[in-house]
Amino acid sequence: MTRKIRLNWARKQIIQERILCSKKIIEKIFTVKIKPLKNGTLSRFGKESFGKEFRTLAFYDPNKHIIYFNVKFINKADGKLVHEILIHELIHAISDHSTIKIPGLTILKSGLKRQFFTKKKDGCDCKALNEGLVQYLCNKVIGRQSLSYRYEVEFITKLISLVGEETLIEAFVSDDVSIFEDKIDERFGREKFSDVCRKLDQGKYTIALRIINQSINDLSRAVEPTDCELNKYGLGLI
Repeated sequence: MTRKIRLNWARKQIIQERILCSKKIIEKIFTVKIKPLKNGTLSRFGKESFGKEFRTLAFYDPNKHIIYFNVKFINKADGKLVHEILIHELIHAISDHSTIKIPGLTILKSGLKRQFFTKKKDGCDCKALNEGLVQYLCNKVIGRQSLSYRYEVEFITKLISLVGEETLIEAFVSDDVSIFEDKIDERFGREKFSDVCRKLDQGKYTIALRIINQSINDLSRAVEPTDCELNKYGLGLI
C-alpha cells in the first residue's frame, strides 16, 4: 500500500480502553492482518453494497481474520479518516464470530449481528445495531464524535442507559448473550426490541429512537419514588 497505515498504534489505542483490554481481545487484535483489497475479494461478499466503482474503503473478513483496504480510495482519503476506518475495522475484528447449528437452521453471529440460513431463505438482523456499537467504541478510542453511523450511535447510547455498557460489550465480544437478553426481556421486551432493530436496519431512525426513548421514560417512571414513599422518610413535598 502507498499510504502508511499505523496498525500497531491503532491496536494500542484500542486496548488502552478499560472495557477493551481483556486477554481475548488483545490476542485477536494483535493477530489480525491488513491486505490490499482486490475486486475478486469482494465478489464473495455481494456486489449490492459496492457497485462498479468499488467504493468501499475497507472491510473485515472474519473467515481469514484480515482487514482489506481499498488502496485506490485510501491513498486519496484524509489521514484522520483512514485512521478512524482502521479503528472501526479493528473493533469488528475483536467481536465474536460464532456459528450455531440446529436442524434446518444455521445462525452466524458477528458481534450483535445475526445471519440466518435455512433451505428456503436467508435473513439478517441487528446489522445497524452492530455497526452502531462498533462506531460508538470507535468514537471512544479516537476521542471525538464522528459523523459515521451517528443515528445508530445515538441509539446505542440510549440502549446503554437501559442495559449497561459492559453488558452490551460482553454480548458483542462473547458467544454468551444471556445477560444481555435477560436485561432486554426485563427492560424492553424481546419482541419490541426485535421490531426496533428492524426499524434501524430499514433506516427508520426517528421511529427507532422514539421507541427507545419511550422505554427509557417508562423505566424512569417505574423506579421513581412516589410522594407516599418519600413521606415515609420525611422527604415528602411541603
